[in-house]
Amino acid sequence: MKNLCIFNLLFMLLFSATYAQRAHKPAARILLNSHRPAVFLSYIEQKVMKTSDKLKGENYLFFKITNNTRWKIWLSMSGTAGKEFGQASLYYAIEDPKSDQNISGSVSCHVCSTNPLGSGRSIIFMRPSIISMISLRIR
Repeated sequence: MKNLCIFNLLFMLLFSATYAQRAHKPAARILLNSHRPAVFLSYIEQKVMKTSDKLKGENYLFFKITNNTRWKIWLSMSGTAGKEFGQASLYYAIEDPKSDQNISGSVSCHVCSTNPLGSGRSIIFMRPSIISMISLRIR
């Protein structure tokens, strides 16, 4: 009888440990707002800006990139000439979607820094509006 009780006790302990290991645990939430993508752009406004780059024109679109994850994301960026130009200058390439040819810019840089955008944080940047008038993509 004593052996049977010890056997049952060991069996219960072993079964409960195995069951606890196999029990479904809910996955940690990845997105802060489940109704939004992990990283997304929001349009803010269009402004006429006097810049030294005549090729890009004077009309600029302002966007906000938002990190909707629990982790930092890393962006290649540099400073701007002033607050009226946004919070940072992000690096991007303008490409033709039909031929995958790079038309302007680069996603890499040699005189910039790679900075984190924290969880739930956002940063405002601008880009020439002429890009939006043509069927191009930004990477």
